Amino acid sequence: MSNFIVVTSEVPSGGKTTCAASLALLLKDRGISVQYIKLASYLDLDASKLDPGRHGEVFITEDGAITDRDLGEYERFTGDAAGAKNYVTMGQIYVSVMAQGRQGKYCGDPARKDQVIEEIKRRIQELTSSSSVVIVEVGGAVGDKENELFLEAMRQMRVSGEKVLYLHLPLSSGATREATTRPGVRILADAILCRHNSMSSLLREEIARFYGVEDKAVFSIPAADTISSYEVPLRLREAKLDEYLIQELGLLAGRPGDGSYLERMGKIVEMVKRANSQLVVGFVCKHTGSEAYHSVKEALRLAGWYYRVNVAVKEIDATRQDLDLAEELEGVAGIVVPDGFGYEGIENKVLAASYALQQDKPYLGTCLGLQVLVIAYARWLLGLEDANSEEFDSETQDPVICQVDNNGKRRRLGDRVVKLVPGTAICNEVYGGELEIVRRHHHGYRVNPRYLECLQNAGLIISGYAEDKDGPVSVFVVETVEVKGKRCKAVQFHPEFGRGVDPLFLDFIRKCLTQADASLVSGLMGNGIR
Repeated sequence: MSNFIVVTSEVPSGGKTTCAASLALLLKDRGISVQYIKLASYLDLDASKLDPGRHGEVFITEDGAITDRDLGEYERFTGDAAGAKNYVTMGQIYVSVMAQGRQGKYCGDPARKDQVIEEIKRRIQELTSSSSVVIVEVGGAVGDKENELFLEAMRQMRVSGEKVLYLHLPLSSGATREATTRPGVRILADAILCRHNSMSSLLREEIARFYGVEDKAVFSIPAADTISSYEVPLRLREAKLDEYLIQELGLLAGRPGDGSYLERMGKIVEMVKRANSQLVVGFVCKHTGSEAYHSVKEALRLAGWYYRVNVAVKEIDATRQDLDLAEELEGVAGIVVPDGFGYEGIENKVLAASYALQQDKPYLGTCLGLQVLVIAYARWLLGLEDANSEEFDSETQDPVICQVDNNGKRRRLGDRVVKLVPGTAICNEVYGGELEIVRRHHHGYRVNPRYLECLQNAGLIISGYAEDKDGPVSVFVVETVEVKGKRCKAVQFHPEFGRGVDPLFLDFIRKCLTQADASLVSGLMGNGIR
């Protein structure tokens, strides 16, 4: 019999993902195999067309699935790779049901709600073959019409004999009788997790009565604004939430620490506490004040903690027409230009790369950030004033950035092998002499091979590349570049996606610091914190 823990909340952003990822970590720490699945209620097939400024980061999995940031949180916490099977949208469900109907699998009957529910159950149950427990995060809020069928599928699985427990996160840190769910579907919660700094026994009793659970099923950890997300697993262990759920499911589990997973989080929390200075990094981007670049920012912060510094990410809105970039970048220790699509703000990003080149500021570009650096380099050192990308100017005289293929239909997604050039800084200093690494990608444009020779003659170092096979044709893709005599590096891939802190971020922070304690980094990485 399979075991399922369904995580729900009363608000769309109720901390479910951090809770689900933390719980997965705790179960793995007790030697229990776990799978995670995110159920998203929107009708899109993936997150590729969602506005990151409003919906948060687009996260790319190893197998090239375009998902939301929640899978990134799960990977960071557990160290497990997520994939397409861990991310289900209602749009995917409907498309699958309609396809099966057209294939005649419903014996001439029309596709109805029952078939939709069965497809949801099938997608969830697929994960049971490789795990003892499946943690199901239901997106949105309980009571939303969009996720009614997800909750109904779980209810039917419970009625049919599957072990299904509901872990519910209330509306507020001090849930009371007024903190009701939205009108619509109600669930029978098995455990309640509140974010409350000091929960009294009286409040605990009131919450238990409201949700119809025993007092011992109400758990509390400090509010989100008082502890970092990396401390949540430690606090849940202190609250014995994992112990309670294991008992309720009737699972055989090892002792806490058997899996050594929690030790890694403890070391991160200790690093956070030891950080005693601040490092300001300029972050030139299209979407400010949002979660659009969550993984990049987390990677910068984690890399900073390795060196006992708190990285303050200074967001600079590249779309501002009145932006005085030199003034904004004055005083920052380094400059980051992350990924992005669309023309908005591109010229200010190019100016940021030019500023880094001319002022010898540490520069880190990811994905679009590499293309921006190449454009800036071509304009500044090659004198190609019209240098641009075909994405932004289809009529440019010098398309130093071109489409990956001639028809513009192919995108490079997911894991790809990157070949590093021996003797370059990225190969020797950043990746320790490795000649091949595997990193995730999400792009449809590349450095134009026609301009490689002149760029290299002007001092741009191609330190990493890939050779894709497109039928009989081999497509050369520049993967990493660095600038001779400058502290500028950029990569076409997404170093922020994956398990652990990519050495590229450690290198960038090290370049930003006037004096770096390299022994601290090597010692911590030797302790397996990555």
